[in-house]
This record gives sequence, structure tokens and C-alpha cells, in this order.
Amino acid sequence: VSERATVEQALQAGITGYVLKPPRYEDLLAEVRKHLGVPAAGEEDAESALSPKLSELLDKISMLPAMPTTTQKLLEILNNPSAGAKALSKVITLDPAITAQVLRLANSAYYGQGGKVSDVTKAVILIGFAEVSHALMALSLASLFVRKDAPEILDRAAFWEHALSCSVVAGQMVRRAGVEDPNQVLVAGLLHDLGKLVLAYFLPEEYAGILRRAADERRSTRDVEREVLGNNHALLGEALAKRWKLPLEISQCIRYHHVPLSVENMDHATVALVRVICAADALSKAAGLGSSGDDLVEEI
Repeated sequence: VSERATVEQALQAGITGYVLKPPRYEDLLAEVRKHLGVPAAGEEDAESALSPKLSELLDKISMLPAMPTTTQKLLEILNNPSAGAKALSKVITLDPAITAQVLRLANSAYYGQGGKVSDVTKAVILIGFAEVSHALMALSLASLFVRKDAPEILDRAAFWEHALSCSVVAGQMVRRAGVEDPNQVLVAGLLHDLGKLVLAYFLPEEYAGILRRAADERRSTRDVEREVLGNNHALLGEALAKRWKLPLEISQCIRYHHVPLSVENMDHATVALVRVICAADALSKAAGLGSSGDDLVEEI
């Protein structure tokens, strides 16, 4: 039977999908799940898995301010193919705090410049246009989680230095592996601890106690979070990422970056992304590049 005849017979039989031979396990599993109406692994509703307390907290996200002007200008640059380091540096210099962060990273031990970089454009070239672009977006979004009526639970400068470092390290890792477009890796590195920002913003006193207890007992914050709140920051971060309509791979990475073995049955791209962010997170902590409130370096 010819291929055309086979296709015609399949259409007449009501078949609407196919898998190329030889099929990959994850592709075949995805097709079976789709036709059975079963959610793919990792696609279960993150919000339904949240404890009542964190579910209520997630509903308060709408109280956050609108997107900062810096982020809007950055999006314009990212959508302009001809934009370069100079255009990006102009946006960076609009915010002294972000300028300091970028120069601080460029002069960190990771790049071996020994404090010689004082020009923002040179810093952008050294770190990389893509890395700085996504870092700037994250740093500008950080203003969404600032409260003037409560003490600062997380050291914001240290938090974003860690996020930026994790993003840069992850980007370097995948580039050395031959990946030309590390976009998702960079974003995932920046936002992997997104849930901690939400907890510190909406539950400042309670989360401060969680961080103190984790430090005193030398335990991971997510374990203490689970005991006190019923869930941890990773699950909350995933739920928020989905509300913000971030790509599925990024939201899954936010949820599973502490437990990479939990994604072994997912698609190859997700497994690789989670493993890279897990490693970059640990390397950044071990190198003392910033702090997300939990400096415990776990085995990977």
C-alpha cells in the first residue's frame, strides 16, 4: 500500500495524529496521554496542589503594581534586532541600583577582571547581551516585591545577585554544550526562586521565622516552608509563573529545580533545563555569589 493510500485510509478511520518511527518514548507517551485526556507529566494544576494558605496568597498577586517602566523599555530593545550593547547600557544607567548590580557581577571573581570594569557598556559585552537583558528584566520586576510598610525579609541586592549569577552560570554551561539560544535557560535561572519573593512580600513576619529556623537547624528553606505553610516556594513559584503565562518548561523548572530526579520521565528539554538550573544554583551558592536567603549547598 502506498503512503498516500495509507494516509487516506487513516483519515477515513478518523485518525488525526501520528508519531514518526522509530518513536521517542516521551513523544509516544505524550500522544497516548493526549488521546486519553490525561495531563502530561508536570502539567498537573499547580494551583490545586497548593495548601489553602498559599492558594489564598496567590490570589493577592493582583494587588502588585503594574510592570515597571524599565521593563517596558527593555522589551522594546529585545524586540529590536538591531539593538546592541550601547542601547542596553542606556536603559541600565537609568537605574543606579541595577547599574551597580551589573558592574558588581562583571567585576566578580567569576569573570576574573579584578575590579577593573567601570563602564556599563563594557560590562554588557563581558557578561553577554542576552544575559544582561534578561537580568535587567528580572531586576526591574524586583520592584514589584518591595514593601515600605514592612521590614526587608530578603536582602534584595543579594537575592538578585544570586539570581543573576545562577542565570549567567547556566547560560555559560549550555553555550559550552553547543546551545546557540540559551533564552529559556537564562530566564529560568533568574526566576527559579520566584516563590520566595512572593512569600517574603505577603508573609514577611512568618517567612522571616522560616528563614531563621532553616538557618539555625541547617536545613533547606523548602523543608521548613512545607512544615509551616503546607507547601514550599518552588510550587508557589510555578503557580505564579503559569499565571504570568511563562513557557511550560520554565514553570516546571521553577517547581523542580531542587529535585531534578522528579523530572526523569518528562521530555528531554525539560530534564536538561532542570538539571542545568539545579547545578547552576548549587555552583552559585558554593561560590558565594549572592544569597536567596538559603545558603545551604545541597548535594546534586
